[in-house]
Amino acid sequence: MNERDLDRYSRQIRFSGIGLSGQQRLLDARVAVVGCGSLGSFQAGALLRAGVRRLVLVDRDYVELNNLQRQWLYNEEDAECARPKAEAAARHLLPLTARARRSPLWLTWMPGTSARSLMAFI
Repeated sequence: MNERDLDRYSRQIRFSGIGLSGQQRLLDARVAVVGCGSLGSFQAGALLRAGVRRLVLVDRDYVELNNLQRQWLYNEEDAECARPKAEAAARHLLPLTARARRSPLWLTWMPGTSARSLMAFI
């Protein structure tokens, strides 16, 4: 963890439930968010803001105009282009932190889909 990280995450580090070691675990974490709709897109942003730097966004759906009232991350351009949600989410999350790696993945997650299949992307 460098000085910039210490400054950026100082409030979390001061919290006894996280501390320095917990923040380092967040920085080192590899996380997959399956579903980039209302909850998933919000959680992806929260994870990046908390310090997660390796994030895979998994969704098989495309942004539609009727998504926009409940899925705050997307915009009309995404809907007009029928942009895949994982790709649109990665694009809009990019400005949150330059040090994170976001990987959009178009995938239908089914019972039995192995977490190992995600490891190449994380």
